[in-house]
Amino acid sequence: MNDLKVRNMGKLAEDVYDNAFFSDSNSKPPSVPGYQVLAASPPSSNGFQALLLEMTDSNVDGSQYVFAFRGTDTDNGLSELLMDGLFTDLAQIATGDMASQFIEAIMKEEGT
Repeated sequence: MNDLKVRNMGKLAEDVYDNAFFSDSNSKPPSVPGYQVLAASPPSSNGFQALLLEMTDSNVDGSQYVFAFRGTDTDNGLSELLMDGLFTDLAQIATGDMASQFIEAIMKEEGT
């Protein structure tokens, strides 16, 4: 993978932390030209959020997608950090359960 592609994937991954993409009236384009947002998951009780982006370059054969997951966001205050870090992640790891965000991501992938 070349340096430009790595930088572009990094920029698209950062887009998932921009709350503007998750509003009903979003018209903001992704930070990398040539991509469009196909779907943005609504906030869920377990903190799962993700963006599905598609490359719109007509010079590229086939469809190319980026699925960006939002991790624990420490910029959203202590309550989200506690919910994400302690109640969702640590509690599930300690009990041996699969992370609920992972289950939700699989369900969204399968359209259920």
